[in-house]
Amino acid sequence: MSFEVSVVPYVDFAAGDEGVRVECMDAQQLGRVRALWAPALTLPCPAIATRLLIDDQQRLWVDGVCVSRPCDHPCPLAELQQELVVRRLGQRPEVLVLHAALLVYQGRAALLVGHSGAGKSTMTRQFVQAGASYVTDDCVIVKAQTAYGMARSIHFDPLLTTDQVPPYLAGCDLTSFHIPWPHRVEVVPLWPHYGEVLPSVSVPNLPWTVVALRRGEVDHVARLDAADRLCHLHGAVVTTGLEYQGEFGFGATYELTWHDPAQAFDLLTRTWDAIS
Repeated sequence: MSFEVSVVPYVDFAAGDEGVRVECMDAQQLGRVRALWAPALTLPCPAIATRLLIDDQQRLWVDGVCVSRPCDHPCPLAELQQELVVRRLGQRPEVLVLHAALLVYQGRAALLVGHSGAGKSTMTRQFVQAGASYVTDDCVIVKAQTAYGMARSIHFDPLLTTDQVPPYLAGCDLTSFHIPWPHRVEVVPLWPHYGEVLPSVSVPNLPWTVVALRRGEVDHVARLDAADRLCHLHGAVVTTGLEYQGEFGFGATYELTWHDPAQAFDLLTRTWDAIS
């Protein structure tokens, strides 16, 4: 698909395995898009598959069609994420979509799974700070034995106030992504430091370690068996056009219960190094 040259300020970036163009009539809004998708902007952009526009009324348009519903408190960044991560991927039966984080660390692919709030973004940051290559903190797309990531800035659960920011969010961007509600505004912290960003990971070329995350009162790591691995992979599947058992096979699987992120990460890596 080809597009004419835009007269509206825009940014092109890779959203998984596809290229997208986002145009913004408001320069500040374009800056927010750049902040949210900063890691993706470091990657080569594939051929543009779709074009999105945020107009001067903060409505989102997709390939010339307005998809925003009437709203007194629009949030185009949230709508943009919804469009790229949920709607478009849900219409692609040829791919497997996982609600998971993906990094490459010490020669292996680390797939972090868990429900929302389990700590995928928190542990992703620990991996990145330890030198891991970043793919995504939230959404993995698998196609033709290649895993792609939605390379957004690592983002955390929204804050209701920034008066007392938790210590683990120190250094986050608290200005770019706000979600307005009728009686409050939520602030989504973005971690702007992501190190090396990979556009994709070949599934057959690396051993895949699955780490199932959950919060707890103590830091603890347990080795899981093949049945548990498949159970956790199944729980992470959002949409499937592929057989995930065949894609990821069998390998090391852990359940990481964490209280202190740094200590839990150290415990995890020491455990799998000892087993390796």
